[in-house]
Amino acid sequence: MPNEESVNAGKIKTVCNYCGSELHPNAKVCPACGHYKRKFLNWIKHLASATALVMVIVAIVQLLFAYGEKIDTREMLDEVEIVKSKADATLATVVESRP
Repeated sequence: MPNEESVNAGKIKTVCNYCGSELHPNAKVCPACGHYKRKFLNWIKHLASATALVMVIVAIVQLLFAYGEKIDTREMLDEVEIVKSKADATLATVVESRP
């Protein structure tokens, strides 16, 4: 009975596409189930939810990449410190060996 209209004593009644309850002709939302009378408005609601979910997933992926880069940066800084200490030791050896 999708969107079935019946003429009953001169009144036009509409039926909800989702739950089948009668709607007032000017109603935009079904009072029984909360769905919009127009299908594309229901799709917009679902599209908004899907968009929000995708945004959350993208944010989580970005955080994981940022965390991975942070670990790589710490490892590189540790390597720089090791190379610097070796360079300082080599420089001190060279300076001491000069006459």
